[in-house]
Amino acid sequence: MRGTPPSALLLALCGCVLTSPDFDESGTEGASNSTLTTSSTGTTSAATSGATSTSTTEATTSGASDAGTSSTTTTGDETSSSSSSTTGPCEDGDTDGICDLEDNCPEVDNPGQEDADGDTYGDPCDVCNYPGLDDDGADYDNDGIPCALDPCSHDGPNPPSYPSSVGPTQEITISNASINGAGTFVTLAPDESFALDYHWLVHFCQCDTCVTQGMVGISGNPPAQCFYNEGSGKNCKTWESDVKQMFTAPSAPGIYYIRARRTWEYVCQEESDFDGDTAEFAAICVK
Repeated sequence: MRGTPPSALLLALCGCVLTSPDFDESGTEGASNSTLTTSSTGTTSAATSGATSTSTTEATTSGASDAGTSSTTTTGDETSSSSSSTTGPCEDGDTDGICDLEDNCPEVDNPGQEDADGDTYGDPCDVCNYPGLDDDGADYDNDGIPCALDPCSHDGPNPPSYPSSVGPTQEITISNASINGAGTFVTLAPDESFALDYHWLVHFCQCDTCVTQGMVGISGNPPAQCFYNEGSGKNCKTWESDVKQMFTAPSAPGIYYIRARRTWEYVCQEESDFDGDTAEFAAICVK
C-alpha cells in the first residue's frame, strides 16, 4: 500500500461508492425522486412515499395556499366557500318567498310573480294597472297610448274591467255594478251626471252594538251617498239589496275611482273623501 499512488486510491474509493446497492435504493438519488413526485401531485406522493410524503404534501399545499398559488384542493375549497355565501339566505323584503334580486315586485307580496303586460314589472307594481296604480308603458285599453300618458286608460277598443264582485272589504261586498248601463269603466264629460247601479251586501259584526253606515262615493270628490244606515238590531246579520244612485262627475279631467266604505258614525258622513280603507269597484274618466 505504501507504494500505491494517491490517485489510484481515490479512483478505487469512487468505484466502490458508485457500485453500492444501498446507495442506489435509499440514498440521495431515491430522495430526489420522492421530492419530485410530491411536488408534482399530492395524490401520487401520498401513495409513493407514505407518511413522509404525506407530511411533505401537507407542507407543499399549505405553502402554495400561503403564497396565493391555487391547487386543485385549495381552489375547490375557496370555490365552495364562495358559492355557499351566494346561495345562502337572501334578502326578501316583502316576505313572499322570492329573493329581492329576482322578484319582479320586491316591495309587494306577489309569490306568483304575475306580469300580465310582460314588461318585467309584476302586476302589483304596474303604475297604470287596476286598481289604479301606474305603469311605465302598458296600454291596457289598446288605444295606442301608453297608460302612463293616457288621460283615460279605459276608453279604447278593449277597456279593462273590475271583477263582477269585490269584497268583503270592511264587511261590504259590491257586485253587478254598472255606470249608465255601460260597465264599470266609462268616459264622461266634466260635470256630467251619471247613474250608478250595483248590488250591495253587508254583514257587520265587528261592533254588534254600533250604528253602522254603508256608503258609496267618488274618491276625493264628495259628497258620498248612503246605501245602509242601521243600528245594533241588524248587526251580525246579512243584509243585501239593489240600488241606483245618481252622481256628478268632477270638473277636472282625470281618472276617478268609485268606492264603498263602512263607518260607525251614527249618521252617514257624506263629505268623506273615500281615500282610506275602501272597496273599489268602478271608475270614470273625465275628459
